Amino acid sequence: PFTGWLRLLIESVDVPLDHKDPHRLLFSTVQSLIPGAHGLYYRGIDGARKALAFDGAGHINAPDEGWDEQNIFVHLAHGHRPGVFGCGGVVRGASSSGELSETSSSSPLDAYTTATDRFEKTVSLVQKMMSGTVDAPRRYYLIITQYRSSNLQEDTVSKRYKEENDGLRKRVTELERQLATAQETVEETKDQDSHQMQMFRESASCAEARLDEAERMAESATRRACEADHACDVR
Repeated sequence: PFTGWLRLLIESVDVPLDHKDPHRLLFSTVQSLIPGAHGLYYRGIDGARKALAFDGAGHINAPDEGWDEQNIFVHLAHGHRPGVFGCGGVVRGASSSGELSETSSSSPLDAYTTATDRFEKTVSLVQKMMSGTVDAPRRYYLIITQYRSSNLQEDTVSKRYKEENDGLRKRVTELERQLATAQETVEETKDQDSHQMQMFRESASCAEARLDEAERMAESATRRACEADHACDVR
């Protein structure tokens, strides 16, 4: 470092890769372990910084050579003064010479300024892309909430309608039962009346037959009496 400055080293940090795709790394995991992390980069053969690209879901893709072929550095967001070089920490990469990882840059100030501007633009772009993906779950949650609320209202109305229908169906069933009982009673009454009428008719027929028989007997008795009187007169 320059005279009057102290070079600080940051210990390396192991970060889990995406379990579905080991060639990707979720940047929010890096930010949770290293507050102030703005991006990741590695150094090419010429020593220049090469930023790792983001995707729309907040993942960082591995370099073409893979994670283990070079050291991966963290770009920390901080102010800088003339003569101060970039600060970064090794996230995951090839083994370093010691327990502590290199954090300072050997590039000139102009290269650092250019890289800083590029990282800031990259971070701004990623934040814009991630804002859309962050809002999407909220909209999805709102839609799901409205859908569940609508379904709950429909279920409530359907339950109430079913209860009312069940009540009406029970009342109709009871009325049908009462009507069937009344019809049976009427039929029984008709049968009883018909039977009584038949008995009355039979009784009337018997009485009429007896009356005819009595009239015939009376006529026969009158006739015999007349014959007896006539015989007496002849003598």
